[in-house]
Amino acid sequence: MKKTEELIINTFLKLVEEKPLDKITIQDIADQCGINRNTFYYHFEDIYSLIETIFKDHLNTIETMFEEGASWDECSKVAVNFLIKNARAIRHIAFSMSRSQLDHYLFVVFKKIFTEYLLDNFIVDISDEKFDDLILFYTYAVIGCIVHNFIENNNDIDLEELLEEFKTTLSMTNPLKASKQSR
Repeated sequence: MKKTEELIINTFLKLVEEKPLDKITIQDIADQCGINRNTFYYHFEDIYSLIETIFKDHLNTIETMFEEGASWDECSKVAVNFLIKNARAIRHIAFSMSRSQLDHYLFVVFKKIFTEYLLDNFIVDISDEKFDDLILFYTYAVIGCIVHNFIENNNDIDLEELLEEFKTTLSMTNPLKASKQSR
């Protein structure tokens, strides 16, 4: 990533921690960065494309981690730490017109995480369709908990603990895996 893009992104994340997204202008970002508006537009089409870039970059980080052999635990911690580090920004984005971008990001990230986890840990032989349904079930379950508790109700829940609880639930719902571990 270019230094100017990184500066714009970091400045935007600081601003969106301080005030709602609909109160942030491109001029605010440019002023804070010490650049002109044209420089912003050289790198991003608008604030929404900036948000999309932030989510895509983070998703690419997680996908690269998986490609390099990172575990489900390592990748989930990176995903959760991103949410925790940017908690106010995430909440502001969630209550703006960019909610669909946030929802898409959460879906793609956690679907990837649960796919990798289930591929590594689920040993019952089921059809691909049922396996896909299982992935979607757990993906929507964790997203629902994150959105309901962390975003909408502004609870400072321990997201890492939440993911550990899901991991335990995943283990319990696979009796062959659980019985194999107890031997």
